[in-house]
Amino acid sequence: MSPIPAPPIREWTSSLYSNLYEVLHPESDHPLKEKSVKIAPWLLWRIWKNRNELIHKGREYNAQEVANKAVEDAEEWEGRMEVKTREAKNVIERQSRSKWRPPTHGQWKCNTDGSWSKNQDKSGVGWILRDHNGNMIWMGAKAYHRLESALETELEALRWAIISVTRLNYEKVTFETDSSTAANLVNGRDRWPSLGPIIADIQQLLQKFRWIHIEYTPRESNTVADRTTKEAISFPGIEPKLYSCTPTWASRLIEMDKIV
Repeated sequence: MSPIPAPPIREWTSSLYSNLYEVLHPESDHPLKEKSVKIAPWLLWRIWKNRNELIHKGREYNAQEVANKAVEDAEEWEGRMEVKTREAKNVIERQSRSKWRPPTHGQWKCNTDGSWSKNQDKSGVGWILRDHNGNMIWMGAKAYHRLESALETELEALRWAIISVTRLNYEKVTFETDSSTAANLVNGRDRWPSLGPIIADIQQLLQKFRWIHIEYTPRESNTVADRTTKEAISFPGIEPKLYSCTPTWASRLIEMDKIV
């Protein structure tokens, strides 16, 4: 009637506990009966519900109906668990794909970001330079009197980072921005006439490096640079700040990026 197998001796005992053990642990005698292991708790639940229906509503289900309902409950629960497992796996995969990645040994990575809002009088830009171990080497934060657009702010962040890193004599650097448009413009894959002077200046500055890459990175892997822009906006003035030691407000994010 139900897929739960009988004990090997083909009869139940007079012990309630022994019988319950056989119902809840059939895998000990029937290792291939995986489905029955999943159905057993639902069958007990349906028997209890059938008892309550009879007492409170005068309605009773026959044994086959109870067994069928238990099978349906088990299948529905298993389906929901499969969906949740897939969703959790997808989240982990997305996080893995968007996680900050360190540069190779002997090179450096500089993440840049810009913060702009039409409702604010100031825009903020920031960058962080790290080594192959994820350690902060330098960091910069700077406020501007309100720039014209979010894209201009992203480009100014990239330009200031390039100028700063050049002056600090780092020659093999990957610059990452979470603006795909900014990355495409600097790499010559797109055009934006009104921002042409900034783009041309950045491209000229890049010639000073021995080895250089400008890449797009998802926002999720650019959290330290993003936090730096927020700090820049909080400055009372517009004087830039350079950090050679990790500021307390950035330390947790930097350490999180080191986690593989």
